[in-house]
Amino acid sequence: MLGHIPPHVRRVVPPLVLALGALSSAAIAVQLLLAVPDYPLFAASFFGAAALQSVGAWGLWERRFWARGFGLGAILFGGVGVGVWIGYSSVAISSSLLAVLLLVADDAPGRYERREAFLEQKKLDGAGARRLFWVALGLGFGLPSLLGSGLSIHLLFHAPVPTVIAALLGVLGFWGLTRLATWCYFAIAAAGISLLVAAWMSTLDGHVDAAWWSGLCALMLLSSTLPLSRPIWARLRGS
Repeated sequence: MLGHIPPHVRRVVPPLVLALGALSSAAIAVQLLLAVPDYPLFAASFFGAAALQSVGAWGLWERRFWARGFGLGAILFGGVGVGVWIGYSSVAISSSLLAVLLLVADDAPGRYERREAFLEQKKLDGAGARRLFWVALGLGFGLPSLLGSGLSIHLLFHAPVPTVIAALLGVLGFWGLTRLATWCYFAIAAAGISLLVAAWMSTLDGHVDAAWWSGLCALMLLSSTLPLSRPIWARLRGS
């Protein structure tokens, strides 16, 4: 699949799409700072999205093992979500679709989480590489949506404690994933649960529009840990 795409296009397009998404998020944040200087938290949420999209772009360029899954999630958030919001959906969605196709091509995993040298160094098999991909995908979609969505700020207002806990645990889980730390999966699951609680509390307060997107992000974070449930359960039973 996509065998006719030149190698330099495969390498450049996905990180470029994420880098442009980061610039767009940063531009929105600056505009919000100028338009509503009394509410800097609105701008901070989009600065958060820009930072995470920049991390994804760097990871794709460097071909890190977590970059394919994280990049896919961040592109889906940035290209489709932010692109529709700021009014150039045709360009954002088409470029994001191309980047997604390049990252799910037949040989894409081999350049990221299925490289032979990486598998040998970390003593992983194909199943372990797939688990890493799903965890990174959940983080790539969930973290930018939590920290970068304009709706996330409503969650912070109406459920500040679980929202802050979710953000901190999510970032901690991502940091652990980049180091293949076992505890990172529990941090990611706890981040998803905290975000789900925040979305539920906002729903009870009548702010359904602010809760549905973050609820979806919570489910993405939680679903990213499902491939890990069997080996974790086997490890617990073995101990």
